[in-house]
Amino acid sequence: MRFLMILALSGTLGLLGCDSSSNGTGGSGGSAGTGGSAGTGGTAGTGGMGGEGGAGGASDPAAAFCTQYETTCGFDSGGHSSAEECIAAYNSYDAERKACVETHVGFAEDTGDTELHCPHATGEAPCA
Repeated sequence: MRFLMILALSGTLGLLGCDSSSNGTGGSGGSAGTGGSAGTGGTAGTGGMGGEGGAGGASDPAAAFCTQYETTCGFDSGGHSSAEECIAAYNSYDAERKACVETHVGFAEDTGDTELHCPHATGEAPCA
C-alpha cells in the first residue's frame, strides 16, 4: 500500500509541475522592459523691446531760459527784443541773477501776471 501511495503521489506531483527531470532548476525569466524617451523642454520666450528714452533737457541753459521767456513774455514786450539779445544778457549774469530771472519768468508763466514779472525776468529789480 505504501508503494501505491508513493506512485499516486508521484503522479500528482508530476501534474503539479514537480517533475523530477528538471533537476531543481527554474525557468528563465522574461526580457527586461526598456524605459521611455525623455521629454524635451519648451522653447524659451523672448524678451520685450526696450522703450525709447525721453527727450533730454536743453543742453544750453541760456537757450532754455530764452525759449521760456519768449513763450511767456514775448520779445516784443519791452524787454529782450530777440533770442540773441536774451542769450547774451543771460550769459552775462552771475549765478544769483540767473536764478532770479528764471524764478520770475516762472512766476509770469504760472500766474499769468506778465506785466509784473516779465520786467524782473529781463534782469530789472529785484533781479538787478
